[in-house]
Amino acid sequence: MLGGAVDRLLNRYRVLPGRRAVVLALGPSAHRTAASLAAAGAHVTIVDPDPNATAPQTNGTDLIANATIRRAFGKRRVTDVEVGAPDGEGRKLPCDLVVVAGLSAPTTNLLAQAGARIAWDQGAGAFLPAELPNGVFAAGEVTGVEGLDRIVAQGRLAGLIAARSLGLGDGATEAAIESLRSGTPAAAPAAGTLPPARIPAAGKQFACFCMDVTAKELRFAVKEGFDSIELLKRYTTLTMGPCQGKACLTSSVRLCALATRRSVPETGTPTARPPWVGVPMSVLAAQELTPRKESAMHDLHADEGAEFMWAGDWRRPHHYIAPPAEAEAVHTGVGVIDVSTLGKIRVKGPDAAAFLEKLYPNKFAYLAVDRIRYGVMLNDSGVILDDGTVVRLADDEFFVTTTTSGAASITRWMEWWQAVWRMDVLIANVSAQYAAVNVTGPTSRELMSRLTSLDVSAEGMPYLRAARGDVAGIPALILRIGFTGELGYEIHVPSAYGQYLWSQIMAAGTDLGIQPFGLEAQRILRLEKAHILVGQDTDALSDPFGTGMPWIVKMDKEDFLGRAALAELQDEGPPAERLVGWVASDGVVPPEGAGIVEGGTWVGRVTSARKSPALGGVIGMGWVPASFAEEDRPISIHFEGSVLSAKVRLKPFYDPEGARLRS
Repeated sequence: MLGGAVDRLLNRYRVLPGRRAVVLALGPSAHRTAASLAAAGAHVTIVDPDPNATAPQTNGTDLIANATIRRAFGKRRVTDVEVGAPDGEGRKLPCDLVVVAGLSAPTTNLLAQAGARIAWDQGAGAFLPAELPNGVFAAGEVTGVEGLDRIVAQGRLAGLIAARSLGLGDGATEAAIESLRSGTPAAAPAAGTLPPARIPAAGKQFACFCMDVTAKELRFAVKEGFDSIELLKRYTTLTMGPCQGKACLTSSVRLCALATRRSVPETGTPTARPPWVGVPMSVLAAQELTPRKESAMHDLHADEGAEFMWAGDWRRPHHYIAPPAEAEAVHTGVGVIDVSTLGKIRVKGPDAAAFLEKLYPNKFAYLAVDRIRYGVMLNDSGVILDDGTVVRLADDEFFVTTTTSGAASITRWMEWWQAVWRMDVLIANVSAQYAAVNVTGPTSRELMSRLTSLDVSAEGMPYLRAARGDVAGIPALILRIGFTGELGYEIHVPSAYGQYLWSQIMAAGTDLGIQPFGLEAQRILRLEKAHILVGQDTDALSDPFGTGMPWIVKMDKEDFLGRAALAELQDEGPPAERLVGWVASDGVVPPEGAGIVEGGTWVGRVTSARKSPALGGVIGMGWVPASFAEEDRPISIHFEGSVLSAKVRLKPFYDPEGARLRS
């Protein structure tokens, strides 16, 4: 990690990124970062190329002078580094964090485009504005300094003028400005020194990480005659990647200077060109507005007394009456919920099935038309990205649902891989084109029979079957699914008919005691069935094995996203942690993130917890060591000075065999 990222994690978010850190000191900021790490409880070793570096007076911090980091070791994360003099013997240091802390390189692109002359500043170790055109002012770190005291001490005219324009400074500031204008500035102390660029004896030396440009390629380009920075840029594509030189401009210029045997000032920088944007004036002038999305039935929910909550960009009903009462209505009668916010994607083309086979770990090639399958989307590291249902509408067409938050990102993910694989398939995000409601509960079949002439019996429309036909006179796609644990029908119609459909459903269910329910009741119901919420019960490392879903991974498939990573995990053995359910007969509901403690040691965390009226106790899910994944194993949950005794559950809490939702 860069030193700035470590500082931000420690000082803004109070997150310790590692417990054994090795800090490569390429500037004075390294010692501040090392001190912050040590103060947060990490053991720190500073590796400083300066042979005259002095040991810090900080407990838990060591110094290795006249050395650099030569190699790093580890598979999924760093485990050791080799440190030593560039051409001497090296030794291994165990660590779980490597920090590169150097000098900052101000982004002068906008100033350069405005006509400022940019020149190399040896003291700052960066390119800084040397002359500014009339009407252009520079302030802050773009001038190469970190505060007014440094501005005055280093005697930089642009920074001093900017400080005065902002009402900072005093008589000393004015005196410094006049002395600089007269051409006799006082000697400025160096902000830091970069070690001279050099060619290593072995290994690759990168000039530009984005475009994979090495120092060897630069030297080859110079031999070919491309010996100016502009030509080198175009020949090798250095600084032309996603970061546009933000991370690699200084190193690229220094290595170009080394390759061409020129000084850094003689080498200069490539011409700064658009696109490069500053802070929009609207952001400075006013509060940034938050997008607000509402389903087609939003006004009807408000009329029925719904209390709303934010769900991403959406305003969704949190509840209409007490959430436990809403959940009870679903278990005993019939409930209805607006699920229009789900992502809805149509995938069509001759290669549609093959495309989904490569995207998902489970199989879709032989899924029959009008059948539904639950799917989990993985990234190429085998980590769970999203989940939802996949419906086969025809041999060459599928209807994919995603989580509310996943609609746009999963569409982009599909389009990205379609661009890579170039398969004969079309992808359309139709989330806004369809309104959707879920009718669920023991009497939902009776309600549906009043709304459609389709056969909605257990034989005519069994579990995980789709059908198309009119509902309340509206063309609809009906999915027989049961995320609530009860018999259920998910109805998708064109958005223009959303309000009409909701009104017709409510009218048809009046004598059945139909009850609309919101997100809180939905969360109680899904937790009773131990259904995961992606992003809440999972994190950026969660895979299907750890979440207890190995059945969804079909390793007999030739290839799919994440297959190589999952095969590697299988070779390593069982997962170290497991997501399990837990139940407590009574007690306070612990907050998400509460610790699971064993013998006074934190061993896991709670991800979800609710009180279930149907089960008469507190239920939840959480991550525990794999050895804890045993039915009825006792666990202890600690939070806010309280302790909750619970037992592990490996099956759904409510109707574990699924008889009710399949009825």
